[in-house]
Amino acid sequence: MRDVRECEGADCVLLFLPANPRRRWCVASACGNRARVARYYARHKP
Repeated sequence: MRDVRECEGADCVLLFLPANPRRRWCVASACGNRARVARYYARHKP
């Protein structure tokens, strides 16, 4: 049985049922993209 997870997005409060055990965000195109963009800017910020 799959576990309900909390989204790892910074401002997200949603719960979701992951289709894949490695899934971390409720909607990859929203919360996941924000996390990836934040990591990118943290790496490339002078």
